Amino acid sequence: MIGEKEKQDTSEPNPLDSASVQKRAKIEDVQSGEEHHDTAEHVQSILTIGERRVLLWCGNGKTSFEISRILGLSEHTVNHYIASAVRKLDAANRTHAIAKALKMNIVNIS
Repeated sequence: MIGEKEKQDTSEPNPLDSASVQKRAKIEDVQSGEEHHDTAEHVQSILTIGERRVLLWCGNGKTSFEISRILGLSEHTVNHYIASAVRKLDAANRTHAIAKALKMNIVNIS
């Protein structure tokens, strides 16, 4: 309509969300010359016990429903732990998160 201002998508990434903070920290490390390695100890300290336990069961081929029954959690909580671990490991999906966790010796599948 005449006189109405067009709304433009001015949404920018929130500079305070955890992903933005982590990316800025990595950029600052590179700029300052410090190296940042995702060591197993570092990632293990970031992942909660629940996230590690769920990744272990995922790596053993269990579904979210099965893991919820094994650990006595809701399926929603299991999926939350998986999503959180995927984000923290900078993985594309649960399979990628398991592969990264195995490579870093965060979980061992037997």
